[in-house]
Amino acid sequence: MTSRLVALAASALPRARSGARSTARQIASVLLLGAVSGCTTMIPRYERPVAPVATQFPLADTGQIGGTAAADIDWREFFADQHLRQLIEIALRNNRDLRIAAERVALARAQYGLARAALVPTVAADASATAQRAPSPLDA
Repeated sequence: MTSRLVALAASALPRARSGARSTARQIASVLLLGAVSGCTTMIPRYERPVAPVATQFPLADTGQIGGTAAADIDWREFFADQHLRQLIEIALRNNRDLRIAAERVALARAQYGLARAALVPTVAADASATAQRAPSPLDA
């Protein structure tokens, strides 16, 4: 496309004449050619490839997505191998970082409870009593 523009610009140029007018035309033609050719590109258009995944979830068309959510299953039920369950129990029992994290969670919950307690209205009551014995009359 650029070669056609160059040929078109060359044919539009007048034959060599002396004078400032022909030089101004040549400069204007070169500038126009530069501006037009600067807008072209040789990069091919990008076409996004088709994704290699299904467009729909496999069980969506049956309408029967049943069962229990993974978050609701206890870890002991999730792992079927008894040896693996024992290994996980030992790891959980001996994991100091996990115990420290659990204690920090309990501490944070307690501090949250204390902070929330300040927002609840309180009722206060005070009672006092004073007893004094008066001396017996001295006139008798």
